[in-house]
Amino acid sequence: MNRIIAVTGAAGHLGRFVVSYLMAAGEKVRALLLSGETYVNPDGSKSAPEIYYGDIRDRADVDALLTRDSGTEMNVIHCAGLISIADRDDPRVYDVNVNGTKTLLAAAKDAAVRRFVYVSSVHALPELPKGTVQTEISRFDPSQVVGDYARTKAIATQAVLDEASSGMDALVVHPSGIIGPDSPMSGKMMKLAVDFFKGKMPIAVRGGFDFVDVRDVAKGILGALRSGRGGETYLLTGRFYMIREFLDALAAAAGKARTRIYLPIRFTRLFIPLVTLISRIRKSSPLFTRYSLYTLSQNALFSHAKAASELGYTTRSLEETARDTIAWLTRKLEKNEI
Repeated sequence: MNRIIAVTGAAGHLGRFVVSYLMAAGEKVRALLLSGETYVNPDGSKSAPEIYYGDIRDRADVDALLTRDSGTEMNVIHCAGLISIADRDDPRVYDVNVNGTKTLLAAAKDAAVRRFVYVSSVHALPELPKGTVQTEISRFDPSQVVGDYARTKAIATQAVLDEASSGMDALVVHPSGIIGPDSPMSGKMMKLAVDFFKGKMPIAVRGGFDFVDVRDVAKGILGALRSGRGGETYLLTGRFYMIREFLDALAAAAGKARTRIYLPIRFTRLFIPLVTLISRIRKSSPLFTRYSLYTLSQNALFSHAKAASELGYTTRSLEETARDTIAWLTRKLEKNEI
């Protein structure tokens, strides 16, 4: 039987690689983009998926995406979402992450989709005490997590698992902090990398998080589509790194001096009102907020042993990610694109 794999959020950092790897594997791919977005294959080739324009919150758009003939199997990889580190709740985050996911689930159910893979986040999981390694859980409660983004991902994740309990072949993957080349410049970690690359990072903040290469997550998602178990959740994480380790790896890859001064998170919080004011004047989003500083100070120890065992999931070194990121940034700089 022929099959189509529909990918939402295909213009995003992760979505681009998911689509690229699917096409490289010979799959027929439909990519859902927002109006005005374009798909750029990260492998540099001109190959592109079948493009559909629309919004996951619009049932008509989603129905069109999932239209198929009787001899074709439809699968969905739901990468689309709105990430926010803002301290204030933004109704758009709920609308996209929760309402959009529920709209897509309803359409997938009516279209008799073969398999539904939802890309959630480790932020949907409640934080454990310091030093405790987090593994997969099966119930998600928005009251147990911190922040607007985390709550919406918890709600959406539970909605997917509820559908799985009702018979849909659906499963969930939870990436951690995604880094790596070919990233939109709006990403916070990429902005950090660009500022460092341009010599604008004499001072940084302490703290750390679990970071993972975008390419490893994309391959993990293909593994989930291929061999994941319906109704299950899988952590697609890397390992915990301090921000200092991340910037040191970039420095080594770029042959640049290391950032020497790292401010304590508690001290950095004092500057949040000023950073927020400057961002409003510049009409840009702040590099750090109370929520992002909380994230860098929380317990971020995760195990991806389940994904490794069941999905064949593997991760690369931070050094490799840093080298490839710097090489990509160098090419962008040569083209005056950053």
